[in-house]
Amino acid sequence: MNKEKLIDCPVCKTEMVIRENIKEVTKCPNCGHVYVDYPGDANEFHQHAYRVSTVHGRRGNTHEFDTTRRFNPKFHQDRSRICDGRIKCLQNNLDLSKCSTMLDIGAGGGTFARWAREKLNLKEIKCQEISEICIHNLQMDGFSTYTGDFNSIDWDNPKNNTGFDLVTCWHVLEHINDIQKFAEQVGKITNKYLVIEVPLDERPNMGPVKKPSLNGWDGHHHFFTFESISLLFKDKFKTCTRTSKKGIQPPSLQVILEK
Repeated sequence: MNKEKLIDCPVCKTEMVIRENIKEVTKCPNCGHVYVDYPGDANEFHQHAYRVSTVHGRRGNTHEFDTTRRFNPKFHQDRSRICDGRIKCLQNNLDLSKCSTMLDIGAGGGTFARWAREKLNLKEIKCQEISEICIHNLQMDGFSTYTGDFNSIDWDNPKNNTGFDLVTCWHVLEHINDIQKFAEQVGKITNKYLVIEVPLDERPNMGPVKKPSLNGWDGHHHFFTFESISLLFKDKFKTCTRTSKKGIQPPSLQVILEK
């Protein structure tokens, strides 16, 4: 029989009951944040995922263009549609005339960064990523990069923290263990806008296993509500706005935070 234990909600610190020794999904009764209690390391998961994808030519590697364009055009079309939707999100909701620099957190193979370079009138785009394969490809594409886990980078160092008018975080926040530290760090480096997109999952009774992955886990530690994101960043940004759900693929929660 699994013992129960009390943990604090990662967002609002409300006590939650969770069972030990299983892949438990627990919903905070206060802010609605859903926490996945899994002893895995999301960084390890992503390093594994990108190594596997090198074989299958899926994402974050040199096969991203060659393999998908030649053998799987639907995949390339899907990625293009997603990036186009994200660009429209920025164009429709931000005053981009106030933005000249951008940091893409968890940039993967650089699909969105390349799209932004083509579609947005920005002077500089930098990328952060943990995967060595992805870092190599980003640098080959001419992007300046930050290597390693976002929370492990010394953002107090002026060489790293040059300040960014726009920071994007597409399907990254759900993978981060210490989201309080992330909120603190990203607040330091954002001059104007932080744009976050996370999976829209309002099924707290479902386990974290929803697709084939490392040890049956998809790397998600969290599922956010608009309320939990607002609480997480309330002391770092003046406003928090939810964009329209219409047309966002995959189904996601998009939030714009402004200084």
